[in-house]
Amino acid sequence: MWIGRWVRHAYASTFLVVAIVWNDLRRYCVGGRRLHGSDVNKEEADTITRQYSVAPVSSGAALVIAPFSGLVSVAVILACAAFFADSRINF
Repeated sequence: MWIGRWVRHAYASTFLVVAIVWNDLRRYCVGGRRLHGSDVNKEEADTITRQYSVAPVSSGAALVIAPFSGLVSVAVILACAAFFADSRINF
């Protein structure tokens, strides 16, 4: 049964690593206004940056949940994917 637990950890860890690397890459690209066009103001850019902070938090939660329930862990990852798929969400 330890193989199943290892696989759940590996799956959730992969999403966490990707989320952290993606956020770091995005922060680098946003610096100096290299990523957004001239029509995007600072407030809009900050909103997009806040939205991207959801991925590492939810991936970390999925990693913590993984030892207890692989299904719930995957559900958290899918909920995060749905969050990014819906472009109308702003906070």
